Amino acid sequence: MRRTAYRNWERLSTGSPDHRSIPILAYHKIDDEAFTPYWVSARTFKDQMKALKNHGYETVSLEDIHRFRSGQGGLPSKPVVLTFDEGFHNFYTKAYPILKKYGCCATNFLLPAYIGDHTRFSSDWELDPVEEQYPTEHLLWSEVREMMADGIVFGAHTSHHLDLTGLSFSQAENEIAGSKEILQNKLGAPVLWFSYPFSKSSSWVEYLVRRSGYDGAATITERPFDTAGGDLFRMDRITIYRDDSTASDDNHPQDFFMNKVDPSFAHPDICDKSMDLRNSLS
Repeated sequence: MRRTAYRNWERLSTGSPDHRSIPILAYHKIDDEAFTPYWVSARTFKDQMKALKNHGYETVSLEDIHRFRSGQGGLPSKPVVLTFDEGFHNFYTKAYPILKKYGCCATNFLLPAYIGDHTRFSSDWELDPVEEQYPTEHLLWSEVREMMADGIVFGAHTSHHLDLTGLSFSQAENEIAGSKEILQNKLGAPVLWFSYPFSKSSSWVEYLVRRSGYDGAATITERPFDTAGGDLFRMDRITIYRDDSTASDDNHPQDFFMNKVDPSFAHPDICDKSMDLRNSLS
């Protein structure tokens, strides 16, 4: 699952207009059952990874986008980025095996205050009254190291999942720079990517992220990231929810997974219906 899986495209031209827009997908919890909109069932997630592969998409990392932007690397013809927030244990038990099966790389943004050596910490930071009904355990450091050795990238999501815009300058700096320092000390590797809790930031918060030595930061805007003009410290992401299916539904077109990946995607069934209509009129 490491970079050898996509070396064939690393030398592609960096100037192609086809590479201007990249879907960066944001997941939260993957498990056998999807209790709330922020949970995706393992079966649905597997179908989504299979659909990406079947339609020619290749997963790339945020660092690949950074290298592409700086003219130091290429991208495949159909790139997609997979990200996960909060570092839940079910990423290790449910999502990770599926990612390995389909040769996908991914980035998981961790809350180091909730990653234990031997004790699993629960998501008591959760403020959503619905999500609070389904407390979820976080990863252990041993699991993080195992996945990192297998090509999974880990970033920071602050230490305690706090709204940075509601903190003082020094408190926010402790959360941003402090989480980076803890992760780097625990993992023995640079941590270069950040994700804003609640997707909330400001000019001074972004300044702190830059000053802390990150290469970029992710938010959620429900649109793809523009590699030509997008801000690396406000990288657009698209949330994947429980009902985002790989099967099209005329009654719920907004829930068609492939249209989130590519709004212009034409489902084969839709193409067949259009062809039938054209044939009937000819």
